[in-house]
Amino acid sequence: MHIRFCLVLLAAVLSASAGEFAAAAFVYSTIDNPLAGAGGTVPYDLDGNRIVGTYFDKAGTSHAFVYDGVTWTPLDHPNAAAPRGTAAYGVSDGVLCGSFVDSTGRTFGYTYDGTTWTTLAHPPLATGPVDTFARGIDGDTVVGYFIESQVARGFVYRNGTFTDLIIPPAVGTFPNDVNAGRIVGTIEDVLGSHAFLKDGALVIPIDHPLGAILGTFGNGIDGERVVGNYLDLLDGASHGFLYEDGTFTPIDYPGATDTIVNGINGDRVVGSYVDAAGVTHGFLATVPEPAAGAAMVASAGLLTLRRARRTTRPE
Repeated sequence: MHIRFCLVLLAAVLSASAGEFAAAAFVYSTIDNPLAGAGGTVPYDLDGNRIVGTYFDKAGTSHAFVYDGVTWTPLDHPNAAAPRGTAAYGVSDGVLCGSFVDSTGRTFGYTYDGTTWTTLAHPPLATGPVDTFARGIDGDTVVGYFIESQVARGFVYRNGTFTDLIIPPAVGTFPNDVNAGRIVGTIEDVLGSHAFLKDGALVIPIDHPLGAILGTFGNGIDGERVVGNYLDLLDGASHGFLYEDGTFTPIDYPGATDTIVNGINGDRVVGSYVDAAGVTHGFLATVPEPAAGAAMVASAGLLTLRRARRTTRPE
């Protein structure tokens, strides 16, 4: 059986199955920062009534924000420089984490408790320079990645100490969120991009069936639920998902050309979508219960794809 035929067949079956479930079961609302320009608004995480993320102003400069459903509070690290500015990626108990770019073009991570900015800079493994990206926070633990000599490695930061995190056989490791010690993110290997869940010493790969070729990305975690996005084998577009108990629930903002889900807290998720005019908007959505009711079971499809790969692999 040729792999191309398997992929087309698999994609068609999964697409038809997904079409049976109504994405409208999710309750969506758009989140647009009033100061955003053409670059739009991108929420990354939420905790309680706080949503944090990034917006791009009319000049194209990046600013972090906190939004409580009524008030938008812009945040700019004191050492940030336009246009790359400041981004907020995570929030936990009122403490934010994110990254900023200074006037020399270097990227640093930070935490911000509403009063004090604490800069996070991973020490160089060789001669540097190093760019540091703080992506997720839970209590006193921050996860993210650093780039040195064009190589991306993950890290866990706690009590002033960096512990490196590399997941074999990755050539790049990108942790994006943490909850109760469990880390979700993305790895890059010779075959492409794959989401992962790290629970202690156990690493669980997460590959959406339709993202097996173009990539699956793990962005947020809360309890047993993981959210992210994949690049669809059929249309090349980005589609969001909720992953729980081995099943994928599709999350696509109605009418959007691309959807990315970035964060989850309880039964709410945040992310961004691109409309037909190419403008990026943020969104908040409520997860229907049970989430598995709209799920696509991936295991059979992945098994078919792996078998197809094996039968077409040259000796």
